[in-house]
Amino acid sequence: MISALKDNVLHSPLAMNVAQIGQFYISTQLLQFLHNLVGEKVPDVLGYMWRTRTKTLSIRSTDSTYTTMLSSVDGTSMGDDLDGEPAYMEPGDGTELPNNKAVNAQAYFNPATGVNYNFTFEKCTVTIIREGDKDMSKSSGGKSVYRVAISPATPGVMERWIEATREMYQSQKDDRVEIYIAGQSNYYWDFLLLGDRRDLDTIHLAAGVKENIVGMASKFLRRRSDYHSRQINHHLGFCLYGPPGTGKTTLIRAIAYHFKLKIHLLSLSSRDLNDSRLHSLMASTKEGGIILIEDIDKQLNSSSSEITAAGLLQALEGSANTAAQIVFVTANSLEPLKPYEDTVFRHGRIDKKIRLGYADKTMAKSLFCSFFSSCKSETADDIEALSEQFSSVLLEDTWSMAHLEGYLLQYDDDIRKAVSEFAGWQEEQKKERTS
Repeated sequence: MISALKDNVLHSPLAMNVAQIGQFYISTQLLQFLHNLVGEKVPDVLGYMWRTRTKTLSIRSTDSTYTTMLSSVDGTSMGDDLDGEPAYMEPGDGTELPNNKAVNAQAYFNPATGVNYNFTFEKCTVTIIREGDKDMSKSSGGKSVYRVAISPATPGVMERWIEATREMYQSQKDDRVEIYIAGQSNYYWDFLLLGDRRDLDTIHLAAGVKENIVGMASKFLRRRSDYHSRQINHHLGFCLYGPPGTGKTTLIRAIAYHFKLKIHLLSLSSRDLNDSRLHSLMASTKEGGIILIEDIDKQLNSSSSEITAAGLLQALEGSANTAAQIVFVTANSLEPLKPYEDTVFRHGRIDKKIRLGYADKTMAKSLFCSFFSSCKSETADDIEALSEQFSSVLLEDTWSMAHLEGYLLQYDDDIRKAVSEFAGWQEEQKKERTS
């Protein structure tokens, strides 16, 4: 009987919660004692223990605490014991945390619906669960709801945990880029992750391209009062187009970091995203934010997209948003966009088209010098001379900057070998392309 009772209790939803927070180890002897004491009311006793020893908090995905909650457990000591699969992974940089513990991998955490995620804080167990979204649009205004439980509920532990998440978030975000994606209902933005920084001086483009974009963005952000006094939408649009790997997205991330802007990733082919929801998203963009629509040449003509051309044009004008808004769209080719040439590419929608092409000799030399700038085995003059040799054998308009970065990464500080083997590497790559 005790064995059966133990199985029933441990497999009940209530007891599973108790087991998950790791605070109550239920032995056979304890069950025997509880059974003798209260008979068939063991689950009621466990429920009372749960309620009196646990603090809970509900957080909507648009609350400020939501952002700090997710970012603070991503790849940090508070998330070391995280159960379940993270939503997004990328290599970490070994950043030193406040507790002097280094992180070697960055896990971007977004709970799956109905799954509990557990980690420890001040020797208490923190459980985060994303509640079901089936009635999300009615019960929560189109916002996902997350429940946080901390046990044992020592005095002030919830408040201290919230403050700790805020402090950790602040320490991280000053050197990162905040990135958001459309929420499940497509009416609001969900925090996704703190993206790694990218400095503008690590971006190597054709002469004048980077400076032109940065100059336009800087002037735009300074002139908010000019736009408002003339009753013009505070909106600036760029289309960056060119082959894959030429640095379109990387440049946007560097601009976002330089001007301390948030990036909002927008997929026009998202499920259930229509004109009305697109306008809601555009209207709710964070102050001074960037909206990034990648591969618009593919998305605009996608059969899965419910966005109409008229709806997109209206959204690009930014008429629903009073905040400064920079829109970047990227494309591999402008050919699929020719039907929209006269309507999309004009002032107030997409103000500037800029092509990012394959590497030329100047770009290759700049990349080489930047890549080996910290090389201790060579003098500055030697590095300059080697960069000339490297760029002189480059097959222009053949390789993307991503290709060249991948090649140089193989050599680390072996700078002379990187130069001597470059011509042979190019020939091998050409053969692979034609085979």
